[in-house]
Amino acid sequence: MYLRRFFFVLCLLAFAVPAHASLMDMVSDLISTSVPGVPADHRLQFTTTHAIPPGGTITITPDSDAFVIPDGFDYTDVDLAVWDGSAYVDRSLAANPSATEDGVSVSPGTSGTITITLSPSQGIPAGSKVQLRLGPNATFGTEGYVAITNPGTPQSYRIGIVTADDTGTSIDYATAMIAIVAPVTISVPLRNVPPMIFNSLPSGVLAAGTKAIEITFETDRTSTCRYSLTPGVPYTSMTESFSPHLGVFFYTVFDGYVDNTSYTYYVRCIGIQGAVNTDDYPITFSIAPTPMSNTSVTEQGAVTGSGPVSNGSQVLYLSTVTLTGLAMPGSTVQVLKDGVSLLAVQAGADGSFHADATGLERGTYTFSLYATDHKQRKTASYAATLTAGAGTSNTVSNIILPPTLSLDTDQVAVGAPVHISGEATPNSGIEVSFTPKGSTSADVQYFTATTSTSGVWDLMATGTLQKGTYQVKARQLLPTAQSDFSAPAYVGIGQSPSVSATNRADINGDGKVNLIDFSIMLSMWGTSNVRADLNDDGTVNLADFSILLFNWTG
Repeated sequence: MYLRRFFFVLCLLAFAVPAHASLMDMVSDLISTSVPGVPADHRLQFTTTHAIPPGGTITITPDSDAFVIPDGFDYTDVDLAVWDGSAYVDRSLAANPSATEDGVSVSPGTSGTITITLSPSQGIPAGSKVQLRLGPNATFGTEGYVAITNPGTPQSYRIGIVTADDTGTSIDYATAMIAIVAPVTISVPLRNVPPMIFNSLPSGVLAAGTKAIEITFETDRTSTCRYSLTPGVPYTSMTESFSPHLGVFFYTVFDGYVDNTSYTYYVRCIGIQGAVNTDDYPITFSIAPTPMSNTSVTEQGAVTGSGPVSNGSQVLYLSTVTLTGLAMPGSTVQVLKDGVSLLAVQAGADGSFHADATGLERGTYTFSLYATDHKQRKTASYAATLTAGAGTSNTVSNIILPPTLSLDTDQVAVGAPVHISGEATPNSGIEVSFTPKGSTSADVQYFTATTSTSGVWDLMATGTLQKGTYQVKARQLLPTAQSDFSAPAYVGIGQSPSVSATNRADINGDGKVNLIDFSIMLSMWGTSNVRADLNDDGTVNLADFSILLFNWTG
């Protein structure tokens, strides 16, 4: 075996001391190898005694007739970094100095020098820790690839460092010492024994779906290794081999693995002296079974989640609920399951939408849907309750979400028109009702409009509205169906609307629409109680529940 010693010597000696210059502090040179006559990286470090001004220079002069700076050595083989208090920060280098870069000039040969000329816009302050990396270890910007060649004779050598101002007047100087030593050779007789195989991977159970695996292992000496898929095959009869790295680390990537299958590779190796393994070294692992899709696992009656359960076990197949219908073109349709946001889909250009709620355990669910139009107005909610059996596909179709509705103003003079607008399914009819506060259905007035091809509608309600407060609602009329009414808006004719600031969905008046209001509504379900009859149709039902969900604050 051959051992190489890597070390450096810190030393401050006189090295052609420039006149009027000061001695630097903390000078060192770390080289990558001290073997004579071979290329080596250098990492020079020193601390400036005086500042190096912009345009100043740093010159590196190795011992002449000893070190060789190759012809191809240039600025890409040099890194200059200055300590900022926490790390060395690299400066940009180029062949010539500029406003943003330092320049590097090289005199190659056995009496060569390396000179760095600082940018005219940035010097190096006094007391700065400076680091120079020379050779392939210069990796900032363009990576270096040419290194300075070590002297051919083992002994100590000097590397001179001089800083100067932009006139060439020396500022600081220093000398680093390095030792070039011959390699030490140690000869150890080795017994001719078979290689030891160890540290193999993989092992155990690997995840289902694994198709490619890298098999690796190590040997305690340089070897050549083969394998068989059946046990007891002699090394000389094995036809498949592993790829080696440095003769002691082996790897090969295999593919084509199948779930729920075990695999064993029987390995034998031969050493460089000819000793061969007479016993197999097995590398064994398995691929897990493919998890069942669309199932959940039950354990003692409780659902514990998805898992790899084989057919015949106690599994509960999951269900799907598909919701389809119409809304405003391009609107975002939000789907809630039992009051919790589940998913959002976008309606198409014709207003149609399709939403799939998947992975549902068997049970009863309430789905509510609402859409948000291009002006961020929300429709009233549409609610549907259904019971899903295990492993079933369920559909709620022909959902027609109510139109959106907004008023230009909530108060107009008697006889003045009321401008109303909103969005719905394209080319459909819109019916708008004006219900006076405290009146009967006989006093309701109706106005109609038609949506455009983009789903926009508006109308001017004029002429017959008397002084008072009116509840305004809209619904969509299609040839074979109609939507529920929108959430109500309120307008005052000749007066301020007396309910415009009241959120009727806040049934208990605590400033929030939440589970308390929902509980109150449930207790009044099916009655005509005016507190929970939010749309004033005479019955507390799903339409009122939709209004409550629309105004939900939590």
